[in-house]
Amino acid sequence: MDSRELLIKSALGGETPRPPIWLMRQAGRYMAEYRNLRKSNSFMELCHKSELAAEITLQPIRAFNMDGAILFCDILVTAEALGADVEIVEKQGPVIANPIDKEGDLHSMPPTEEAVGSLGYVAKTIGMIRNELGQKKALLGFAGAPFTVASYMIEGGSSKMVPQTFKMINESPELFAGLMSRLTDLTIKYVEMQREAGVDAVQIFESWASLLPEEMYLKHVFPHLKRLVESLHHPEKPLILFALATNSLWQHLGQLPAQVLSIDSSHSLGNFRKLYPEKALQGNLDSRWLLGSRANLLTEVDRILAEMSDRKGYIFNLGHGITPKTPVDNVKALCDHILGQ
Repeated sequence: MDSRELLIKSALGGETPRPPIWLMRQAGRYMAEYRNLRKSNSFMELCHKSELAAEITLQPIRAFNMDGAILFCDILVTAEALGADVEIVEKQGPVIANPIDKEGDLHSMPPTEEAVGSLGYVAKTIGMIRNELGQKKALLGFAGAPFTVASYMIEGGSSKMVPQTFKMINESPELFAGLMSRLTDLTIKYVEMQREAGVDAVQIFESWASLLPEEMYLKHVFPHLKRLVESLHHPEKPLILFALATNSLWQHLGQLPAQVLSIDSSHSLGNFRKLYPEKALQGNLDSRWLLGSRANLLTEVDRILAEMSDRKGYIFNLGHGITPKTPVDNVKALCDHILGQ
């Protein structure tokens, strides 16, 4: 069974001889090869230039031989396609110069078909990666969930309190619903485009699921996520749902028809296996273990492997992305350890 078969079978709930491995943010800042390209290109330029995005995607596969490559891009390209002026500022993160705050902002957005057409460079990147990757490695696409992307578009950047989003939901619920509908429509088309271009599976990032009160999230956000996931369910090209969410919110997220639940490090994979025996699971090594000694890292990896020892429907991954100061030797040790199971 090659890497591609291994990852797809696991994602669809099958038993495999070992767990497949890929890592969130496996392509990026911790690798010298990436930093060399970043010196002469802005982050968004790297996303837009298909040759460079494909090269960055493939760098960790060449170095560490993961079972799956994940497209190098950013969740905010959907915001950009709807007219957001996006810049990724070093040591600050995303900055959107024209945040959404009035009905007119919604009306000025391009139609969905035009917006998805502007994302054609992503399809080109996927085609280039697929050609270079060959048929024996899996290729994963991804997209930001509507609320996670909307929060950036409303706040003008990253915010742990999302005050403007909270205010909009309460004072201009029609505006918020309109933005969420536009993002949901676009994200459905965007993921379909990625699948047509050659990805084997797609991960949806609902990174800010817990920033709103749960009742507010369930009333104003969850219906849009539900429409997205239900629309994108595919029997052969799995959907992975990643969320930073509380246990009580996962009770709702876990009912959605995503084949894989990607769990952050604050939860127990074993508990999730009991709660959702019909789902494949992904995760959930705390990325901080990669910063320390190799012995401690591998001890924690073995603990997770023992917890998921039935090897049915399990993909090894992190609970969140690789951090910039991660030693590449530790990433290699981790991958070699999983590949040797």
